[in-house]
Amino acid sequence: MLPTFHMEISSYAMTPAGSDIELPGTPSKCREKKQHWYCCCGIARLVVLGAVVALALVGCARLQRSSAAPSTADSGPSSSTSLETMLAYQAARFNPASLFCFSLMLPWGPERKLIQWQLTHEKSIFACNEWAVYSNATLELGGSVSTRVVHTNLECPIGGKWHTRLNTPIFIKLWKQVFQDGQFRLAAWTAKVDPDAVFVASRLRGVVATTALAKAQEGRGMFFDNCEYKQSLHGALEVLSRKALEVYGDESKDKCDARIMQEDVYLRSCLLYKLKVANFQGDWKILAEEYCYWDWKTCQNDHVAFHPFKTLEAYKECLTSAEEHSTAQLLL
Repeated sequence: MLPTFHMEISSYAMTPAGSDIELPGTPSKCREKKQHWYCCCGIARLVVLGAVVALALVGCARLQRSSAAPSTADSGPSSSTSLETMLAYQAARFNPASLFCFSLMLPWGPERKLIQWQLTHEKSIFACNEWAVYSNATLELGGSVSTRVVHTNLECPIGGKWHTRLNTPIFIKLWKQVFQDGQFRLAAWTAKVDPDAVFVASRLRGVVATTALAKAQEGRGMFFDNCEYKQSLHGALEVLSRKALEVYGDESKDKCDARIMQEDVYLRSCLLYKLKVANFQGDWKILAEEYCYWDWKTCQNDHVAFHPFKTLEAYKECLTSAEEHSTAQLLL
């Protein structure tokens, strides 16, 4: 079975029934007709009877999920990319809060069960605009969804000063595969989410939509520090703007120090010091975990993610607490 490539057209490319919306910088209009989404897509070249070339409006094309990925050779889709993918790519340009989220799943242990539950209930990464699950083998997760393959050994030793996983080689290969696959180009932000992190996508959308991050796609991009106590980056949730990931994919092999064996330490050092990508700390609402925030176990605060919750029972309990907290805040 081929790995599933999930694509969802951003809400910026759609409009409520009976109304039109003009996308900035393009003559496109989208409207709903007969309960299906259609999109009038700009001006395109049509060849008539193989001889006459003229400029004309491309007819309305029904938006569907597609398995096509945009070209990674440049900053946008190639001329051979499907219409649906090109529309999604352009929609992402106008939606600063669109998310591509992915997880790396071990083929053994409890992570597969966690991922399958998240998929069934559209939680965690499956609540993002785009998503993918990686492993080192093709594994079915449910329905037509399966993992995408990154060719690496997922077993790694524990060591170093902090007695943590020496996992940098694994995640260098993972980020390389994500960059090559190119799905990240269909969203403004990319989030790597550990399977045992209780991640609330709607909260991350709220954070990245703020005016403080309005220039996240300019210059060399931006990434999030997430650990308040350490004033640093922890690997349970890593968030990069599209521009930052483009810079990383193009330049990290030549400029970054792969001898740093903890992947989150490596990634932060690479982005901040070697590639000169800006780091954003904000009000430290990205990650709540033992070494970053005191009240991480209750899950009753405004953080985007809580970590770790390795059993399905503990995961569901934390998620319920987080969602109840959100509901209570809305009622205040």
